[in-house]
Amino acid sequence: MDVMEMLKHLNESDKEVWLKLESTFTSSGWKIVVEMAEDGFKQSQSRANRAQTWEENRIEVGRQMVYEDIIGMADRTYHQYSHIATEAMYDKQELEGQERIE
Repeated sequence: MDVMEMLKHLNESDKEVWLKLESTFTSSGWKIVVEMAEDGFKQSQSRANRAQTWEENRIEVGRQMVYEDIIGMADRTYHQYSHIATEAMYDKQELEGQERIE
């Protein structure tokens, strides 16, 4: 579902939140945050490979998970709101007596 189609099916409060999030995720500031997270991930991966102890390795693996969360946040948010919109579309179809088409 593209963004315009998705926006048609979101309720007003979800639409407002989505528009704010979309504005954030398309900003130059967010692009910098993602670039920093990508660099941090690579550095942490390198440190994990050179770790002297299991504990040092686990710390770096934990950092990598945080960086991955930041890197994928925009995509996960889009998919979450796409799911909400799809469910709203199906609910509307059911109210109108239409069969659910997936």
